[in-house]
Amino acid sequence: MAKTKRVGHSCLFVILALLGVQTSGTSDSYAQDSQATDLQAPDTQSDQITPNSQNDQVANDPGSNSDEYSQLSLEQLVNLVVTSPSKKEERYSQVAAALYVITADDIRRSGKTTIPELLRMVPGLTVAQIDSNNWAVSARGFTGVFANKLLVLLDGRSVYTPLYGGVFWNEVDTLLQDIERIEVIRGPGATLYGANAVNGVINIITKNTKDTQGVLASTGGGSEERFFADTRYGETVGDTSYRIYSKYFDRDASTPTNNSLITSAHDSWRGARGGFRSDTDLSVDDTLMFSADGYYSEPGVDFSEPTLAGVQSLRPETRYLNGANAIVKWARELGSESEVSVKGFYDHIGRDDVNFNQRRDTWELEAQHRLPVGESHDVLYGASYRAYSDNYDGSFYVDVEPPSDTVSLYTAFLQDEITLVPDHLKLTVGTKLEQYDLSGLEVLPSARLAWMPDSRNTIWTAFSRAVRSPQRFNQDGLIVLGTQTLPNGLPAAAVLRGDSDYDSETLDAYELGYRVQVSDTVAFDLATFYNNYDDLESVEPNGAPFLTSFEGVPLIELPFRSDNLLEGETYGGELSIEYRPRDNWRLVGSYSLLNMDLRHTKGSQDQVFLPAEERTPKNQATLRSYLELPYNLEWDSALRYMDSIPGTSTDSYIELDMQVAWRYTKNWTLSVVGMNLLQDDHEEFALTALNSPGISIERSVFGRVTYTFK
Repeated sequence: MAKTKRVGHSCLFVILALLGVQTSGTSDSYAQDSQATDLQAPDTQSDQITPNSQNDQVANDPGSNSDEYSQLSLEQLVNLVVTSPSKKEERYSQVAAALYVITADDIRRSGKTTIPELLRMVPGLTVAQIDSNNWAVSARGFTGVFANKLLVLLDGRSVYTPLYGGVFWNEVDTLLQDIERIEVIRGPGATLYGANAVNGVINIITKNTKDTQGVLASTGGGSEERFFADTRYGETVGDTSYRIYSKYFDRDASTPTNNSLITSAHDSWRGARGGFRSDTDLSVDDTLMFSADGYYSEPGVDFSEPTLAGVQSLRPETRYLNGANAIVKWARELGSESEVSVKGFYDHIGRDDVNFNQRRDTWELEAQHRLPVGESHDVLYGASYRAYSDNYDGSFYVDVEPPSDTVSLYTAFLQDEITLVPDHLKLTVGTKLEQYDLSGLEVLPSARLAWMPDSRNTIWTAFSRAVRSPQRFNQDGLIVLGTQTLPNGLPAAAVLRGDSDYDSETLDAYELGYRVQVSDTVAFDLATFYNNYDDLESVEPNGAPFLTSFEGVPLIELPFRSDNLLEGETYGGELSIEYRPRDNWRLVGSYSLLNMDLRHTKGSQDQVFLPAEERTPKNQATLRSYLELPYNLEWDSALRYMDSIPGTSTDSYIELDMQVAWRYTKNWTLSVVGMNLLQDDHEEFALTALNSPGISIERSVFGRVTYTFK
């Protein structure tokens, strides 16, 4: 299908999105949660906004009739309390890390229906939709289907796969209305979160059940989002509050690109998910949280694989995904600055793919203790144990040997936040020790320094070391890279096998950042970085070709092995700016620059990973507008630019997303959402061997109606 660029139509959408600047102030506007921001907060303790204190001021769900929160100043809104950088509550303005926060209000006003789409807000993250049910998400480079240097957590449960490394984004979901915030660290987080938190950590945090009481029902549909329905019910019984939720969705297939091997795509996706959470006050100081959910979905794919005849086999298939998990966490306050907690989780996934089925069970138990020491030290330490038990059913093209195994991970960490000059200078040092069955002992230190010369300025710098641990596939896997027929008529296959000597990839990262609140209406955040990588993954020849057979058919195998013979540097920066030209209008802009210089080390002949690792846009930019209008209307839009992807057919593009929402009664809200409005369709990620070939993402328009009652 040819791409049609409608320039006049595109300009009209942009003009309409920004036209509201001429509109007067709001009347009975929506309530707002704290805004997504990378910005500087004041030093006044009374202005501090915590997730719990937000709920005392304003309801989080659509349909709230309180507008107290929308009256808060920029100074108050940017004074957030976050937990991801140090695993304890700290004020955003004093964080010595490149952190971005997506809040519940940003989620609601985005109109998005998936977590990867929400992550487009974050500077320094690359989010590319591959097809209707797959995304490539990475931080600071190395974009791919399995971006194995990015760790993702959902309420403390790791969703990083220990098979390939990376994240199956079509498994990461929850009821979006239940998310309190998403904290995204760009840069290493290994000292607290361990291996694989190399280029970033995404921490998805859901709301306490006290904040989700009553009834919520939301449904809608349209051109690509054919149908969806979300329901939730929350109640309090004695000292326990709880909620139960369910969701269902049905997404249309994508469209082929001009050079696609297919005439129509078969990547439609439907699925359902449900879950439960409870929060109990066991005593004045003790709390207990329990949550569990399960899911089932059927994502389609136009599956492409090499055949022994040397041609690509292309056919529509359906994958079957299912999973269930449970988390329990006990916490006790030992004082205003001290807490001890114990958390455990269980996670099961099942994936029936076209030629590779997998089952995996994960258990983890973690304990940590925060302990102030004297007037200058705030110590955090802890330990954990995690076990993966897996079972794989492969094929000639993809396999793991042995098919079943259990691997263990032991960790311990210690961090000390040292106040050098009260309210002005602090140093955070720490290290994590990991003992992993596939890599041995790893030491992951970091040091972070934050200087606050006054209440509106913060300068920070950091050094960190992180590793990407070997995964089962690196040491035990097999994959057929390609096939061909030789002149003598024999089929030949290039076969990549794992190597038990495969080692961890390592990173030494250097960061420097500056946050400033310029005035009551303008603030910005700049983060720069220089990363040095060693022992990056490569594919190397592994001896001479040899004669073998497959199902009785003679076959020449060209052997390759997994190795660590690439290295290089990346450097760049991310800038975020927030501007409030009027009380009813908020603008958030961002720009990201990334330069990658990867290369072979001596002896490397890799032709697979070196070009693949560099497939990340050099430039990215976004501009988001949040506008409140009279008559309970909101008009929100997001304009984004993505540079071309080096070495692929993916060109640069500009796209616009928009939502218009109207709360026409206290309990009912109507909204219309448009996504990718500037073009009929566009490609966001190049062809890969493991995903649908030649897919473009289409324009999408859908409506939504939401009912809430408390």
